[in-house]
Amino acid sequence: METAVRTQKRVLLIDDDYYICNTISQMLEKENMLVDYENNASDGVKRAIAEKYDAIIVDVHLPGMDGVSLFHILRELAPVSKVILTSGDSLLDVLNEHSNSEIGNFIQKPIDKEKLLKAIGVLTP
Repeated sequence: METAVRTQKRVLLIDDDYYICNTISQMLEKENMLVDYENNASDGVKRAIAEKYDAIIVDVHLPGMDGVSLFHILRELAPVSKVILTSGDSLLDVLNEHSNSEIGNFIQKPIDKEKLLKAIGVLTP
């Protein structure tokens, strides 16, 4: 008996900007992905622990906790998920602000669809 293979990628988006979330959600849903959204770090962590995601997209500037700190927490608590940081700031600005942090996938806003799909693992580099 064959087990069903999940073909749709699941993505958790953690960003406090409704417009950005709506734009990214629509972009990913057009690519047949399931997208959940949380507007703060605390609820994002709870959702990431409770459910399995292929990718978690995190804004650097969140209320209550910065996205870089959240990035490190999510890498510990949800190690099977790819964690992708986003910001309107440049990567250099983010690195300067968080000089002791290791930052993996980073995409500057406005989000480039092709870069995001590559980071999620839908497109090959």
